[in-house]
Amino acid sequence: SWDGEFKKINSEYLLQWTSNPAWIIYDLLTHPTYGMGKYNITDSDIDVWSFYRFAEFCDEKVDVIVDGKSTQERRHMCNLYVDTEKQAYEYIKDLLYIYNSSINFSGGKIYITCDFSEKDRNGSIMIFNNSNVLEDGFAYSSTPETSRITAATVDYLDERDNYMQKSEYVEDQESLKDHNYSHIKIAGIGITRRGEAHRLGWHKILSRQLEKELITFKTGLRGSYLRIGDVVEVMDRNKSSKHSGGKITKLINTRTVELDIPTSVLTNVDH
Repeated sequence: SWDGEFKKINSEYLLQWTSNPAWIIYDLLTHPTYGMGKYNITDSDIDVWSFYRFAEFCDEKVDVIVDGKSTQERRHMCNLYVDTEKQAYEYIKDLLYIYNSSINFSGGKIYITCDFSEKDRNGSIMIFNNSNVLEDGFAYSSTPETSRITAATVDYLDERDNYMQKSEYVEDQESLKDHNYSHIKIAGIGITRRGEAHRLGWHKILSRQLEKELITFKTGLRGSYLRIGDVVEVMDRNKSSKHSGGKITKLINTRTVELDIPTSVLTNVDH
């Protein structure tokens, strides 16, 4: 368990070394000398728990093959030596791209979100259907075919070979016949392991191929509860033969309510 505080000695923060990307990004956001702390961003401006959740995600062990043997390693590590002057947020944006994450602002706090799996997210936090969106309903579109990627090269510094610069190439041969050959080159900033470079390449390929449907809609004040990165469910009655939701329009008494739909469409409900 963690109480949200960092280590201190005589009320002064104790400097510690870390290769966890969450706390490196946190440091770049708040440090008054080389970070964005010079613009008055302080610890009190940060949603530290979102960074803690991201840190746990980075430290989670994943399967990998090293020297022909199956083992496990931390999902993300950041071994970065900054030796050139650059805007702090430019470094942060480069790192966010590597870890498929983003920095956002809500409720007076800066927080970080990441592309967790459904299991990591603990499911959706809100359901939208035709009764709680505006009359225009849901609009669907897809990303252009030209945005698909079938191959990627990730440059990294190999910690197992005296940090020599190397490249990891991944290719989705199954999708070549559908999307032709489309290649991107990625500068793996802070990456020092072949396994992580391999995972990054595949993530970029599969993201472009699988995340291709877009849905837009407008809602009321309930939408203000959401933050960027939250998972929601959509139940559109125009895409389903079943009625997926409705509203209570009137409270008649303690046992009776009035709905915006005929009760005849409801099943397994006493009315």
